[in-house]
Amino acid sequence: MKASSIKSELESYACTVNEFILRSLEGKPKELYQASSHLIRTGGKRLRPFMVIKSCEMLGGSVKRALPAAAAVELVHNFTLVHDDIMDNDEIRHGTSTVHRYYGMPLAILAGDILFSKS
Repeated sequence: MKASSIKSELESYACTVNEFILRSLEGKPKELYQASSHLIRTGGKRLRPFMVIKSCEMLGGSVKRALPAAAAVELVHNFTLVHDDIMDNDEIRHGTSTVHRYYGMPLAILAGDILFSKS
């Protein structure tokens, strides 16, 4: 398989995973769920969910069947990033403000907790 086709497939699955995750992060209070989806909306390679989906496919499964597990892995990863940024007092991630810099510390902590609970 060519590197360009792997990259294309990775980008396609990233879009699929992002859409799945963003649908799960809709709710009220709106600002809290916007904070929860902040990192998802700012990008990322989505390599972890890609590996989950490809592993499932190699074992005869489908993308549809693998999608919840792939999203869960990405949600846990983003939860750790939100809390790590708080602990390290980082200001930038993926070229934009970190969740706690954009939404404030209390909301960022709850946003990370939502990511963990949704996983």
